[in-house]
Amino acid sequence: MVLAPALLMVSPSFSIAQQHNGQLEGKWEAVWKIQNAPMPTGQDSTMRGHMDFKSNGQVEVVAYGYPGCLFSNDTIQNELQWKVERDSLIFCNPQDGFSLVYTVQEASSGEVLLKLMDDILVTLRP
Repeated sequence: MVLAPALLMVSPSFSIAQQHNGQLEGKWEAVWKIQNAPMPTGQDSTMRGHMDFKSNGQVEVVAYGYPGCLFSNDTIQNELQWKVERDSLIFCNPQDGFSLVYTVQEASSGEVLLKLMDDILVTLRP
């Protein structure tokens, strides 16, 4: 696919997401972090886990919650569908209509930085 240079200047995140679409396949270590939000006393704003992107459009998301973790006190595991559109990485469950849209902030072969809403950042590393 050939993109007009003006389109790339208007939306650099589009270019980042499209360039790294195929490179997402495989297992990535993931770190979720809440930032720019007040933390309740005794709560931790970081959670670790992994995402395993399959070539068939499936993604396994595992997040290791723990006591005091603001995200979850227990491990979370989900099998979802994934796709890249424009500047976004989208996870969805076609059976119930659930979806999460992560905005791609930065992407390279060594790290992908995603943003969910205004205060959740997810860093992926192979």
